[in-house]
Amino acid sequence: MDLIAIRDDFAFWQKNKYECYAAKPLWINLNDTYSHHIIFDDNIRLDSVDDCIVNIRLFNSIHNAKYLNVNFNSYKYFKATSILQPDLVELLNPNLKIDSKNNHYLSMIKNAEKSYEANSI
Repeated sequence: MDLIAIRDDFAFWQKNKYECYAAKPLWINLNDTYSHHIIFDDNIRLDSVDDCIVNIRLFNSIHNAKYLNVNFNSYKYFKATSILQPDLVELLNPNLKIDSKNNHYLSMIKNAEKSYEANSI
């Protein structure tokens, strides 16, 4: 498993009026059976293009194999598989240990993987 962390550029997002197309990028290639890209953020708002912290870019082999911005209306299809909003109460729960079977992040990843596999078939 590879892990990549990306730090957002809040000033850039703010300068662009919090529009999703200036937010944290999430690259998705539906033909890639090896990688499953997931973004965690407590500020995900999928109800407004003007206040969403995620910019989904979908691989498109027809357009010179480039990643193109996804229309905001399609973001909802990635909610259970790639766009995950942690429950802050669960994350701050001192009873959850890193090696616990109840680890909130691991649980979210497992559920996202199941949804991703179900949607890929």
